[in-house]
Amino acid sequence: NHKIGLHLYTLREQVKKDLPGVIAAVAGAGYTEVETFDYANRKHSGLSISDFDALLKKHNLQTPSGHYYMKGFLFQGKDDEWKQAIEDAKALGQSYMVIPYLDADQRKNLDAYKKLADRLNLGGEWCKQAGLQMAYHNHDFEFKEMEGQTGMDILLKETGKDLVEFEMDLYWVRFAG
Repeated sequence: NHKIGLHLYTLREQVKKDLPGVIAAVAGAGYTEVETFDYANRKHSGLSISDFDALLKKHNLQTPSGHYYMKGFLFQGKDDEWKQAIEDAKALGQSYMVIPYLDADQRKNLDAYKKLADRLNLGGEWCKQAGLQMAYHNHDFEFKEMEGQTGMDILLKETGKDLVEFEMDLYWVRFAG
């Protein structure tokens, strides 16, 4: 029994215009799961967690994972931001919390990746304690060589195997060569 999922980011322009319509269409097309994005201020796509959950349940959709780009937690030491996101992910029944992207100024050298790895380990530990799994979603820039290494080398070496998994985006892996 295979579950078929869709990352809502794929329909990001439509989601901005008509989230309920998109959710209905996704379910109508036969999808059973969605991966969320656009989490901010304890809301998904502008809806409270409970309203977002109700919308998904109305259309018999589950969300096993979500993208959580928590800059405050990752780069400014705002630990409560991640702890609240964990609560919200659990409320939606998610199992995976994925860091989806890094702005250019957050990936400028290997030291930046080492600091990121430390924060991923911390967030991953809190996820583990809550029964969740943290993951990191790549693009092409993690494979750019710097000083004989890549950002991906650092992330793979310096994150705990039981704390941080990787949601490999094969398009970007191939694009990076």
